[in-house]
Amino acid sequence: MTLRSWAAVKSRANDAGLSDEQVEESMYMLAERDYVDVTLRASGAHDYHLTRKGYRAGISTVLPKAEEHRRAVIAELVNDQPTSSAVIDCLAARTETPPLVVEQILNDLQAQGKLSYGRYMGNSSRLHSVSATLRRLLN
Repeated sequence: MTLRSWAAVKSRANDAGLSDEQVEESMYMLAERDYVDVTLRASGAHDYHLTRKGYRAGISTVLPKAEEHRRAVIAELVNDQPTSSAVIDCLAARTETPPLVVEQILNDLQAQGKLSYGRYMGNSSRLHSVSATLRRLLN
């Protein structure tokens, strides 16, 4: 999950009083602890992505009822699977969950083998299959 541009992150950290060196060091410390994946490009900018571990560690701070949102998304998948070509947006609207959170929930469920979905051009996403065992995550 890409969070925001490196320039935006660096700017906010600088505004909060961190030097460029402190920002760089902090990002690499987070990477060493597997909270983010960081790639330095030739331009000096970074590509960084939140890992599953990083997401789990921080989501409840950003979204206090994260587990309720997760359960709501799973309930929709179990009880009324979206069939549109915008499954992420559909689930986000149905459960009142931010689309980036829905995407991360789907990624986690896919990594667990509970479903299969795909992302396509034009913000399109489609559900391919849902495991019968997904219902167990609601208990």
